[in-house]
Amino acid sequence: MTLVVRTSGDPMSLAAAARRQVLAVDPNQAIYNIRTMEQLMDNSVSQRRFNMLLLGIFAAVSLVLAAVGIYKAEN
Repeated sequence: MTLVVRTSGDPMSLAAAARRQVLAVDPNQAIYNIRTMEQLMDNSVSQRRFNMLLLGIFAAVSLVLAAVGIYKAEN
């Protein structure tokens, strides 16, 4: 089960209040892994971001190697 709380201020400052409200409804409810939406989005795209960074590095290295190869072939 997931609970999402929208706020205009600092989201982590409301974590304690949200925890108290959930515990007021159900004292046996386990509350864990409180994260901001920004942290959740960062975690969800981190693997893709790393793969794209790695692909970009390989592309840049291959471009440099091709340019050096063409330069050496002309001389």
